Amino acid sequence: MHPKGPDIIPAWQTASRELGIRVAATKTLTHADGTTIVYPIHLSDFGARNGALLWPDYDFADTDDVERVARYWGCSYAVINPDVYSVYDRAVFISFLCRLGLRRSDIPRPAWYFDDEF
Repeated sequence: MHPKGPDIIPAWQTASRELGIRVAATKTLTHADGTTIVYPIHLSDFGARNGALLWPDYDFADTDDVERVARYWGCSYAVINPDVYSVYDRAVFISFLCRLGLRRSDIPRPAWYFDDEF
């Protein structure tokens, strides 16, 4: 399965440099049933215990395997609009990361981080 839309990797690499976060491009994970997903972005310090995986798509259609494989590996996942997240915008990226939440309380909070009230 391949993500849809423009490439989000360069924008997230910029976010890594600008915001001081750990971003890994192209994280490949395989479920016990053999289903393999290549996620374009892995945020190791945000989301669930093993980080958050990002999947660019315009809707949630056909993302069942994306969710299932992510959860199998102890990751959260987010389906994101590739038009929005293919261009780095500091405020948009910070808001998104704060909604995901820091993965653990022992991870140093970046100066820009705020607890999301949603």
